[in-house]
Amino acid sequence: MPVRDHDHRNQPPSPVRIIPEDVLEPGQESGCPKWYPDWSALAELQPRIKLDPNKFLTPVLTYGPNNQQRGFRETVFLAVKLNRTIVPPGFFKHSRTDKEEDSESDAHIIAPWHRFDISALATMMSTADPMKIGNECGGHFQSYFKVKPGYCSGSNKDRFNALFDFFSMSFVPGQELTKDKHVCHLENSIPDDKQVLKRFYASEGKCALWVFPYHCIQFKNSLKGNAISEDQLNDSPDLSSESDTDLMQRIIRATPRPKYLRNIAKSFIKNVIKQQMPNGRYLALHWRYNHGDWLQHCEHRESPACDAVLETMEKPKMIAAEIVDFFNARPELEGIYIAAPLEERPLIDAIKSSIGETVPILIGDSLMTHMLGMYPNCKWMKDNFHDIFSSLEQEICSLSDTFLYASGSSWSLNIMMERHARNIRKKKASQIFLQLTIYSERKKLGKHRTSF
Repeated sequence: MPVRDHDHRNQPPSPVRIIPEDVLEPGQESGCPKWYPDWSALAELQPRIKLDPNKFLTPVLTYGPNNQQRGFRETVFLAVKLNRTIVPPGFFKHSRTDKEEDSESDAHIIAPWHRFDISALATMMSTADPMKIGNECGGHFQSYFKVKPGYCSGSNKDRFNALFDFFSMSFVPGQELTKDKHVCHLENSIPDDKQVLKRFYASEGKCALWVFPYHCIQFKNSLKGNAISEDQLNDSPDLSSESDTDLMQRIIRATPRPKYLRNIAKSFIKNVIKQQMPNGRYLALHWRYNHGDWLQHCEHRESPACDAVLETMEKPKMIAAEIVDFFNARPELEGIYIAAPLEERPLIDAIKSSIGETVPILIGDSLMTHMLGMYPNCKWMKDNFHDIFSSLEQEICSLSDTFLYASGSSWSLNIMMERHARNIRKKKASQIFLQLTIYSERKKLGKHRTSF
């Protein structure tokens, strides 16, 4: 959904529901799984957390898809604290790996129902239809909640405009986002200095936009303590006494991946993984470090982490040996699934070849084939496979018996938080895969272990 060229200042609020581009009508595109929420049914729900139906909060999200997921969960947390109904926003494709040829913009919208299960969120807390919010808010946001000073760069302005397109909203004429002498200016935005959370964003404005939240609320704290119990999860919480950690876990449980992607993952486990691993007890391994994205950090500055990654990537046989040692030490495991960026296929093939045929190994091509085979006539899925395939691999990893995560990866961290919130039994085996390989190599060289 590229940014459309028109004047946002003169755009009136839509009098009716907008039909998104991935839905031909209020039903379903032919040949695709059902993904568009039934908003009429959701409107009849009695959510466990009832929020003010006349005040709304939504974010404009920053960075890549998994950072956006964190930012959205932080927004849900803030919405609960401020008693505002949450509005699912447009998310953005990963500009480094999923560019659209017809536009130079990095702000390509993907609808929220392709990133998380809106029905699950609406069951947990008050949730508004994003396709109606432009009309509900009179076409404009009344308040902007600022997070950081540098929010008016070219790419960030593109994201503002793309989100406004998605909601059919605009800036109030004469109050557009501007930049003067390297300083961003936006009317009706708060705060101008750092204060306590509620005082930060206390506002009577009906519709508020949180500007690029990320790491504003430390969701890593959800890993502390025990997982929220099922009884507690299914009750309406007393928000005056529920801990922030429990609320974070509640939000994580309320924002799983879309149901259609979860169903594809279940089908893959049943019809592909269990054909080679009858009990479905597999090791999932995330290799995050790719040239097109993660390694760009290494172009700007030298670091021990970059040196270690580059050193390790050149030694697939060493990586394979570490995986085999790890796997063989756990006789309950039946096979391995390796999740990795698609452009790192040559490295993954080399690792797989070095391991040999003694261990059943599945990689992304088998999952991709299964996904497209289930819906061969769904053009939207083929056109957007990059975006949804990454989420699908996350689901496969989240359901594994043992998960080896990639250090420094928000993709891996989101899975770790989900597994903890779902009380998937924790093992010492869930270590950082890259550190295993680097530790082995550096030990041979007589060096200390690199910590990331």
